[in-house]
Amino acid sequence: MKVIVFLSFLTLALFPSGCATLESRLKEGQGGRAALHRVSVETLNEEIALDGLLDSFGDQPADRESLLNAVLKSIEFLESPRGAHSFRDSIDTPFSRSEVLRSLARFREILYIAPTAEEIRQIVRSEFEFFRVGNQPGEMLFTGYCEPLFDASRVADGEYRYPLFVKPADFDQWPEPHPSRAQLEGRSGKGEVGSLLRGGELYYLRDRFDVFFIHVQGSAKLQLEDGTIVSVGFDAATKHPFTSIARLLIDDGKMSREEASMTRIRRYFSTHPAELDEYLSRNNRFVFFRQVKGSAPLGSIGVVVTPERSIATDKTLLPPGALAVARFDMPQRLSDGSIGYGRTSRFVLDQDTGSAIRGTSRADFFMGTGHDACERAGVTKSRGDLYYLLLRDRSSAPLVAEVESHSRL
Repeated sequence: MKVIVFLSFLTLALFPSGCATLESRLKEGQGGRAALHRVSVETLNEEIALDGLLDSFGDQPADRESLLNAVLKSIEFLESPRGAHSFRDSIDTPFSRSEVLRSLARFREILYIAPTAEEIRQIVRSEFEFFRVGNQPGEMLFTGYCEPLFDASRVADGEYRYPLFVKPADFDQWPEPHPSRAQLEGRSGKGEVGSLLRGGELYYLRDRFDVFFIHVQGSAKLQLEDGTIVSVGFDAATKHPFTSIARLLIDDGKMSREEASMTRIRRYFSTHPAELDEYLSRNNRFVFFRQVKGSAPLGSIGVVVTPERSIATDKTLLPPGALAVARFDMPQRLSDGSIGYGRTSRFVLDQDTGSAIRGTSRADFFMGTGHDACERAGVTKSRGDLYYLLLRDRSSAPLVAEVESHSRL
């Protein structure tokens, strides 16, 4: 472990932060669209950066391993050519890659040496600067996403009728505008004779809403009839703007803005099944899938996303791979099986994006895989704050920690 950490810090020394300081970049207005505002730690709520998952509670052990793994994945991304390209060409943020790398490296060290969540909070608030997204507190809308697990079949039958499709071999040569959803999969979504994707079925599911849900999430696990579990992931999408089904239902007076969660939308279509085909046909953006190896979904930066640690934001505005603190009302499973909400402060890594995640007022929180994660993701809808963290002393890499003597993993 010491060797790995030492190599990471050596690598950091190879990436100077550039001649322009963060202060000058902020004054010059670089990254203005990202609406990142430095916030004095003294004005922050005391619980911000107090992450309850980092302490044991009752019979619930402390979970640092998942956060450490997520941090390491961000470091590996930022040290890669892909990470360099992301900061050089793709985003509108005042943060530099080397500043984000140094911040991640020091935070990883803190996770090893600080024995309690409270001590981690104190060190982070002392050594890091906080940059809130948005002009005013409480502007960020947090929603949830997940990797669903559905029953599926390799062949169509009377039970499994709704397919996921692979990307056509000539997709890259398709002229624009691309075909509509109805032209591709048919009005019913079954790929009937005459639809352009006929013959490109990957797997079949029982429910068309489940197929739609996978299109929104971008990946899924499928349990086949012989018990085999396979993973499918995003491969490509047609060049149509994403049309929110929730927004259409709100505009048509079917439900209020406050009611429009994925769980509520699923319930609506289960009682109004005849309307599903109509509403889905109004979203012409169509996603193609491929079977993927491994057991975990990949984020947009190419690393495996971590349950309750990875978030999705607009990567044209916000720094990919960066460390942040999210504070919002997170749904949790209670002892009686119901879902309750509590104001939660959580260290997160910005490792994903989504077709509906545009601008600086949305963040999607990855809940995990399976029914429980997806149920909680479906009822996640809370205003809160997202703070990106940068080490105050960005002039040099932090000292290497003797992590072997402190590690509790």
